Amino acid sequence: MSQVNQITLLVQRLVFHIASQWYRLQKIERDNGLGVGIIVLTHGESKYLSEWVVYYLKVLNVDQLIIIDNNASPDSSIPELIKSFPDQIVTHWEPKLIRSVLNQVALLNKYTSMYKQSFSWIGCIDSDEFVVLPKGYPSLTSFLDSKGALVDSIYLGWKMVGPADSSCFAKTGSLVLSSFHTANDDFPPHQLGKSFVRTGAFGRFLFGPHQPILRGGVVRRRFRMRF
Repeated sequence: MSQVNQITLLVQRLVFHIASQWYRLQKIERDNGLGVGIIVLTHGESKYLSEWVVYYLKVLNVDQLIIIDNNASPDSSIPELIKSFPDQIVTHWEPKLIRSVLNQVALLNKYTSMYKQSFSWIGCIDSDEFVVLPKGYPSLTSFLDSKGALVDSIYLGWKMVGPADSSCFAKTGSLVLSSFHTANDDFPPHQLGKSFVRTGAFGRFLFGPHQPILRGGVVRRRFRMRF
């Protein structure tokens, strides 16, 4: 790592630390909702989106998906999905191309703040990421709630099992049932992951979508899960 990159990383860590301390002084907000909502940004993923939607709504029993359509023209597959799940999908069209992580973070903060009071838990994940629950949990909400009232953020680590690209889809015809059964040796263990956070404790994302800053002296738990 170059010296410039090292300095940038140190500055980011310092800013994150200062911001996180400030947010921990803020009171946890009251959430008025139940269950879990997921925010997903999509761009050029109409082939894969329907399987991802069905997986979360029918297998993990997620309460609602908020789809942020980042295509230059509205994704024609989304209205068909809404017809199938009229009460469980809402969508917003954001045609301006995301050119940086900070652009992505700004959109996630915008829509997380907009919808957080509708749920007890909220997460921001991608349409090539699939949460795999341990046996015995009938829904994603039941898994998150099982960790206790004092836990306000659940961090799920990744297991990289293959590329979510057109060539992979052409070979298998599926992302979940075929492509994501076994790990691919070309994809080593990854240090990042994504978080589900109690909506009342959510502060904001700062430099990336992986770990939000939390309000009010909260507890974060880390779990190694497969995406």
